Amino acid sequence: MAQNLDAPVWQFRSDRKVVYLPDPGTAFSVLITGSIPQGSSEETVVSVSVMFGDSVMMQCAASIKWQGQSSLGANKKSYKLAWQDDDGNDVDVKFGSWLPAGKVDLKGFGSMSAIGNFDRTMARDVISAQIWRNIRSAYSWPNNRIAPLSAWYAAESDMSGPPVGALFSTDGKPCDVYLNGVFAGVFVWRTAAPVSDYVMSKSNPDHILVQPQHGPGDLWSNWSGTNSSWEFDSPKKPDTTSLKSLITYFGGLLDGSTSWGDFRKFTDFNSWIDYTLFCALVASFDSQTNNLYLASWDGGKHYHVCAYDLDETIGIVWGGKSATCEPEDLAIPATQNSFWNAFYQNFGPEIRARYAVLRYRNVISQEAFVGLLDGFFKRIDPNSLKADSKLWGTNDQSSYAYMADWMSRRIAWLDAQWGYSA
Repeated sequence: MAQNLDAPVWQFRSDRKVVYLPDPGTAFSVLITGSIPQGSSEETVVSVSVMFGDSVMMQCAASIKWQGQSSLGANKKSYKLAWQDDDGNDVDVKFGSWLPAGKVDLKGFGSMSAIGNFDRTMARDVISAQIWRNIRSAYSWPNNRIAPLSAWYAAESDMSGPPVGALFSTDGKPCDVYLNGVFAGVFVWRTAAPVSDYVMSKSNPDHILVQPQHGPGDLWSNWSGTNSSWEFDSPKKPDTTSLKSLITYFGGLLDGSTSWGDFRKFTDFNSWIDYTLFCALVASFDSQTNNLYLASWDGGKHYHVCAYDLDETIGIVWGGKSATCEPEDLAIPATQNSFWNAFYQNFGPEIRARYAVLRYRNVISQEAFVGLLDGFFKRIDPNSLKADSKLWGTNDQSSYAYMADWMSRRIAWLDAQWGYSA
């Protein structure tokens, strides 16, 4: 009888192309069995099991490879998993409220001691992205949807359902990872930023998603020679015309040949104000040259800014230590980029006014920040975090207390700099 009952269940499991994985809201384990890549050029196929407590919630095959750019030099590697069924066909996994996706990153956030402290709490990337989403969502309808309402209409035109789980950045949940039965540490099960998370389709030529990749210092003001530093995620066959026009316009702002009064003609102005404010709040020193996305849903007529890759925030600066990363000492904006500095100087009043609204509405506050910290750390088994630190090391900036104190002082300092008083 049991065999007869199990047969349709196993048939159902083998046929489906989306696996539904509930978010447990607490610690969970990822067991990876098979040949683990030993170099950045390797990719293998492994078996992956996800367990909540003693219950196996998912078993799936996946190709696995190292993930990241700078993190390739860390002592604790990060991995990218691409889901497969038993026949090697692609499978999507829907984790909690996230949109279904064929890939997930296991971020290790390891140490690279030669270049300063790194975030060994593994919390900054997740928490900073949520701060950015909270800022972008703090508008009345429909501007609280981040993407224009027309994009939401277009997303449902193929009857695929409303993309209400779209993140417009990344999100992650901490988990314990075991490689062939051996504890490998606490990792972050993080979204891989598929274009669907930006309410986009690669087949739509009007949906542009592009990011700078470690370009030269004049990346934002000189198109000549820098176009190869921009990497398009969408559409499938990108046209660089609108991006070239944007960068050429930015260059003109610096040499005086174009006007700041035309900025709204090229951009979603509010997103640029919010993004500059956000970078000042979390002191993201590298998020105004690299580590961001430009998004357009109208063929490049207006470009929005989206945050991405945020582990070097809240006191973590490349090459820095705690003594050099005090919240009162990190400049606004935290960049040497001429365009972003000029933007801040020209639109300072708008940035300060928006900050006052967000402070008044408690979107930016110590209480809101501690709530995000609590939400992240309560999902980690303290013993696992202790074991991870023993395996991979830690530093004096990688603690709950440091982050909470740093943000409290940063907000107080910004209040003084920008003249906010409750």
